[in-house]
Amino acid sequence: MSTMTLLRVLATTFLLVSLVVINSPTFAVGHTNQISGNNPFGFVHQLKGARRGQSIEGLRDVKQYLQKFGYYLNDDNKDTYANVDQNDDDDEFDEFLEAAIKRYQRTYRIPVSGALDHATTSQMMIPRCGVSDHGVILALRRFGDDRFFPGKPKWNKNHLRYKFGPKSRPPAGLKEATIKAAVDKAFQSWKNVTNFTFEYVASRTAEAEVEISFYSRDHGDNPPFDGPNGTLAHAFAPRAGLIHYDADEKWSDDPSPMEVDLESLGLHEIGHALGLLHSYYYAAVMYPYFGPGQVKRELQRIEIEAIRDLYNLPSK
Repeated sequence: MSTMTLLRVLATTFLLVSLVVINSPTFAVGHTNQISGNNPFGFVHQLKGARRGQSIEGLRDVKQYLQKFGYYLNDDNKDTYANVDQNDDDDEFDEFLEAAIKRYQRTYRIPVSGALDHATTSQMMIPRCGVSDHGVILALRRFGDDRFFPGKPKWNKNHLRYKFGPKSRPPAGLKEATIKAAVDKAFQSWKNVTNFTFEYVASRTAEAEVEISFYSRDHGDNPPFDGPNGTLAHAFAPRAGLIHYDADEKWSDDPSPMEVDLESLGLHEIGHALGLLHSYYYAAVMYPYFGPGQVKRELQRIEIEAIRDLYNLPSK
């Protein structure tokens, strides 16, 4: 092989490898360099490389993270947690932690090693929605469909009113008009692909099906928020009608690389409030993780088809 031919082969190989890395869901959402310094999930970074059989301070936090987001399940068809109560308060890397990590890796299309490798810890450190992935696993096991909450709860009406909660406390400097404009756009996006209509109610004490609030830390439901760059927001299945934003995040309608997009998270949480679970297609609005500065304001076909299927609407 000539020198010129060899150089062409090497250049082509480098290009192909680069494209794979750039387009990989695991690497595309990195942002870990920006968030590792102030991140409730940052403890994971210190445990990179840990594997079964080791005892390392901080592994109990990994266990609690995986329990919180639904990965301590038995591998049979029972909807129970696998010995988590007996094992989540120690720093032993046991077989249950390894199984939970493997389940997490399969969910996010990370090569399954059962260890806290670079790809796994990088994924776990990204800020995310607080809705557990547990429901997706149960829905898939029970019904063969992981798009909806178990039992497929949904609204029994097409017109939903929404308001800001009476105890909502948005971050200082964030105007309610800015929040409302972003939320209005998010509701409009769901209106465009369903038969729902949405109406804003200005009075915080008036009746409304959906209540949107900003809270810090413990706010009366479970789990509490955890400060900047951790759990960004969460919502509840129909017909609870509750959407909560973490007031400690840096929210914006035009986010910088260190801010969180109001409309994108609103679009995501409204999806939960209407009955959708997380999607593990990276481009989807319903993907659980949102890196700083990330914007997702356009519903993808996968979630459009899901919401229309849930409400028995023809394919769009």
